[in-house]
Order: sequence, then structure tokens, then C-alpha cells
Amino acid sequence: MKLDLKTLVTLALLVAINIILTRIFVIYITDFSRLDLGNVPIILAGLFFGPAAGAIAGAAADIFGSAVLSGRGWYPPLTVGPLLMGLIPGLLRSWLQRKPNWGRVLLIVILAEAVASILWKTFWLAKLYNMGYFALLALRGPVALILIAVETILVYILYKRLLPVVRKNQG
Repeated sequence: MKLDLKTLVTLALLVAINIILTRIFVIYITDFSRLDLGNVPIILAGLFFGPAAGAIAGAAADIFGSAVLSGRGWYPPLTVGPLLMGLIPGLLRSWLQRKPNWGRVLLIVILAEAVASILWKTFWLAKLYNMGYFALLALRGPVALILIAVETILVYILYKRLLPVVRKNQG
């Protein structure tokens, strides 16, 4: 990971966009399930700058967003979810760069959502609120499917359009 000024500024911008999309432009379905597009900039951070940058962006967005704009405060185990949301796409970035297409973006988004949100975040929300894991999963699962579809479309379009700009600035 190359941490030059352009990269740091771009990551900070992606973190800020995540916070806005996650904390302000959000629709709460239940106390435990919400519709937001905050994962898109974190996934892009991983795809553009690698797993470490994606993980840092995800964790930073969660910590700052929770500290500043969450009525519930910061719960450290939940920070691992956004960290994974940036890490997993970063680990798969070279695979995507070889042949960027809808299918590969879909698989990356499914894997990131499954591990970071559906499994990890649901587990820790269940612990935090003393709920049954599978009961909470039943509430969060259908929303995750909608988000996977929308995130895939947005990540694919933004990745294809912004990758040349990111490469130019990295070179």
C-alpha cells in the first residue's frame, strides 16, 4: 500500500462518503436492519488501494461515524465488519483487475456482505442486544439481498469509471 498524500486524501474522502451514506442517508427497517449504501466506498477503497487500505478505511469510517453520529456509541466488535468489508475486496482486487465484469463484482460483493455483514455483524448484534442469532438473521437477511444487488451495480459502474483516474493518480 502506497500511502502518499493523494492516496490518503482519497481514502479520507471515501471514509467521509461512507459516514454520510451510513449515518445520514439511511433508512432503518428495524433497530437491527437498515438500508444504506455506505459499503460502496469501503469496497471501492479495497478494490482501488488494496486490502490494508480497505480495512483501514472501513474501520476508520465505523469508529468516526459511531463516535460522532451514532446514538448508540461505538461497539468495538462491530468495527470488524466494516474492516472486513474493505479487506475482502482488497484481497480479490488483482482477480477483478484481470477481467473486470459484473459476475466478478457480484461475487466480491456477495463474499464481503456474507462475511462482514450477514455473519459477523449479525452475530455481534445478537450478542449486544441479547437476541437469537437466527431470529436476527431472518430480519437482516432479506435486506442484505437487496443491498447486494444495489451495491453490485454501483460498485461495478464506479469501479469501471474511476479506475482509470485512480491508476493515473497512482502512477
